[in-house]
Amino acid sequence: MRFSALFFDVGNTLVRMDYRFLAETLGTLSVRTTPGEVEMAECRARAEVDTLVALGLSTESDEIRRRYFSEIFTSCGGGGDAAFADFFHRVCERSAEGKLFVSVPNGVYRALNLLAATKCPLGVISNSDGTVRALLERLDLAHRFDFIVDSGVVGFEKPDPRIFEMACRLAGVAPAQASYIGDLPSVDHRGATEAGLDASILDPVGVWKGKRLRTFRTLERYAEWVATGA
Repeated sequence: MRFSALFFDVGNTLVRMDYRFLAETLGTLSVRTTPGEVEMAECRARAEVDTLVALGLSTESDEIRRRYFSEIFTSCGGGGDAAFADFFHRVCERSAEGKLFVSVPNGVYRALNLLAATKCPLGVISNSDGTVRALLERLDLAHRFDFIVDSGVVGFEKPDPRIFEMACRLAGVAPAQASYIGDLPSVDHRGATEAGLDASILDPVGVWKGKRLRTFRTLERYAEWVATGA
């Protein structure tokens, strides 16, 4: 086992959005698309978010949220300010109801089972609004972690190294003994490495191909790499 503690992002790492809901909502706005196409558009939209975070915006800001869903909307073939405003309003309503991030990707449970067998502490580090624990409890994931660090609770967010340092203290390990995986280089990779942790990026469709990052297509593959070194 190459690490003594393992930490995870939540959105687009452990949990993903309801792509079917997004596709159906777009359909009511005369945008014909499929859940699979929405997923591809969402993955590509992460590049826009990453650019904005690199410029200093918070992942929890209204500006990033709007730009993120605008990218998804246009990538799926949507057009027009009024149509986007309707789409964005419905998405925000769904999110406020706690029903937007409702899907656990295939392989996540298996990956966590494999890593739990290593007996090292598992933790969550998430930029959120204080609701991450409740989300993970609804999806039967919370009990799989030794602790959950939510930026909305602790008062600072990724890429601030302090949130990673807090996780290391909770796990009782030095930063160099911990590994973290998330989905945004400017948030997850930057923050983790600045704090002294090992860092990987989950990249299901190759958005970050060619970048100087260690990427994995699935959480299962990351778990196998951590557990076996292969």
